[in-house]
Amino acid sequence: MKRLSLLSLFFVVGLYGCETINPLCTENYCVEGKIYGKSLLPEDAEYGELPINDSQLLGAITGSPVAPIANFVSVYPASGGTISALAKIQVFFDNPPIGVIVTTGEVHAADHPPAHWEVRGNAVEIWGNHGVLPEGLLELTITWANGSQELYYVVITPDFNQPKVGGGTVADGDTNVDPEIINRNGIEIQFNEEVSGIIELQNTNGDNVGWIGRVAGNKATLELVKGKEIGYGTTYVIAGEVTDAAGNRTVIHITFATIIDE
Repeated sequence: MKRLSLLSLFFVVGLYGCETINPLCTENYCVEGKIYGKSLLPEDAEYGELPINDSQLLGAITGSPVAPIANFVSVYPASGGTISALAKIQVFFDNPPIGVIVTTGEVHAADHPPAHWEVRGNAVEIWGNHGVLPEGLLELTITWANGSQELYYVVITPDFNQPKVGGGTVADGDTNVDPEIINRNGIEIQFNEEVSGIIELQNTNGDNVGWIGRVAGNKATLELVKGKEIGYGTTYVIAGEVTDAAGNRTVIHITFATIIDE
């Protein structure tokens, strides 16, 4: 830690302290809304790097521990992206931030702010009024004792709609499906939006028959593994679960039967 003489400290506070904004503080330090006489500051007080902030001055005057400086580390979701109106934004620091204020750059009634926030350890969590962020461009400025950070998002209407099957090689309840065509070309199921998840080809007992299942983009596919061909006159189930980007889930259960071999 650096040691500053009392004279050097007076010079520093003259540059960064309250004298420039409050004439009553010419012979005093204004720290966190309170006035302390310069004579209260011990000459052997230790400080961190300049400029000295309120927390460091108050710690020196009162002898209380000095809170460490908090530096911005990251934010989730990342700034510049699109988020749901129901999203919560988490801002992470290397130490607990002090004196946090979040503003949006717009004037709002005090009882209807567009965003609320809470400091939780080394993080600040931000969410919308009544849990809903205002739709459109959201510009946030988060300030704390020793810094500030601007964040930008495009807020969209929450998506509560489950992914829907839009078509495919077979449909639920199909009969007289030719197994030779299925073995040769495989099975494809289309969805109305991009999804992720799992898909299997099963028998009616729920056993996986061993085909390769993939889910990517807006479709799911099932591909034959040699030696695992489906047969004639048999009922099969396409089973699985897919989820869209908003977390909406759809359970897949498509039953079809193959033709009887003549």
